[in-house]
Amino acid sequence: MSVLQKLGINKNMSMKPLFNVGALLDIPTGSIVTGKYGESIINGGLSTIEGFVGPGNNFKSTIMHYMMYTAADRAAASFPDVEMITYDTEDNMLLNVDRYNNFINNHTKYLNKDPINIGQWVIIPKSQMSADVWVKEVLYPYTTEKEKDNKNSSTYSTNSLNQIKIQSTSTAVSDFSKNLKEIDKNLEKENNSNLIGFNVVDKDNKKLSFRSFCSVISINLPESIISNIDDDFVVYAYRSPVTLVTRFSIVAKSLNSVMLKKSLNSYEANLVNSMYPLFIEKISKRSDVVFEDSEYDSNRIRFFNFKDGTNKSIDYSVVGDKLFIATSMETMHFLMDTLLFKK
Repeated sequence: MSVLQKLGINKNMSMKPLFNVGALLDIPTGSIVTGKYGESIINGGLSTIEGFVGPGNNFKSTIMHYMMYTAADRAAASFPDVEMITYDTEDNMLLNVDRYNNFINNHTKYLNKDPINIGQWVIIPKSQMSADVWVKEVLYPYTTEKEKDNKNSSTYSTNSLNQIKIQSTSTAVSDFSKNLKEIDKNLEKENNSNLIGFNVVDKDNKKLSFRSFCSVISINLPESIISNIDDDFVVYAYRSPVTLVTRFSIVAKSLNSVMLKKSLNSYEANLVNSMYPLFIEKISKRSDVVFEDSEYDSNRIRFFNFKDGTNKSIDYSVVGDKLFIATSMETMHFLMDTLLFKK
C-alpha cells in the first residue's frame, strides 16, 4: 500500500493539466501521461500554486515571473485577453519596466510587447496598497467571484445525478437523441469538461431499468448480457477538453462478471451496431467489426476504433462489479479515473 493510500488519499478523479514552461522546470515537476494516440506527454510546469524558497539574490522572483508570463503567453495564443497580476512586496518592479519588457519580449510570442504599461500585467507595489488590503480588496473578491461563476455556470450538477426524460415508448428513440444533443449543446456553450451523470426516467420521473432502457431506445443486446446486468445504471456525458467533442457512456453494475465478460466477448461483432443510440452523429452500420485489446491502469479494455478521422470508438470493460461502455478511449480512461478511484 502506498503512502497516499495509507493516508486515505486515492487517485485523482481526473488529471489536472499543467502549463509547460520549459524542460528544466517541466521535467522535475511533471509526470508522464499517455496521450490520445499513445504518445508520451510530460504534464509538468506551472501548477495552481507555486512556492519559491531560497536565500537572497538567487533569482526566486525572476523564475517566478518567467513561469507566470510563459504560461500567460501560451494561454494568449488562444485567449488574447489574458491578464497577469503581481503584488510587489519589494516595491521596485515599476522602477524597472523596460527591463521586464525586454525580459518578456525575448521569451514570448503572443503577449503584448508592453504588457505593464497597457495593463496586461498589473503590478501593485506595497507602497500603494498594503498586503492585507490587497488580499481583501483584490485577491479575495476575485477568487470568490470565480467560485460563484463556477457554481452558477453549469446547467448540470456534478454532485448528484441529473435526468434524461423519455416521454413515451413510442417517442423514446427521438427523445433520447434530442436529450443527448441538448446536453452536447449546453456543455459546449459552458465549455464544461466535467463528467456529468444522468438517470434515465419516464414522464413520471420514474427511473428506467437497464432492460427497459435498452428496449425503448433500441440498444439491442441479447438476454445473456441483459440478465447479467443490474437494473441500476447511469448514462455519462463527457466533453473532451482536447477534441472538444461530447461522448456518452454507460456504467452499470454487473451481476455476474465472469458470465458478462464471456457474453460480451461472444457478441462483439454486433456490439458496435447495438450502441449507435449513444452517438449524437448519424453513423452507418458496420460489418467489419474486430475488437482489440488494450489496458489502462492494469484494467483490460476491449475496443473497436471507427478509424474515420474522429475519436469515435466502442470500448467496454468489466472491472470488479462495474461494466463500462464508452464511445471513445479518452472517455473510457476518464470514467475509470473518476469512478474506480473515487473514494
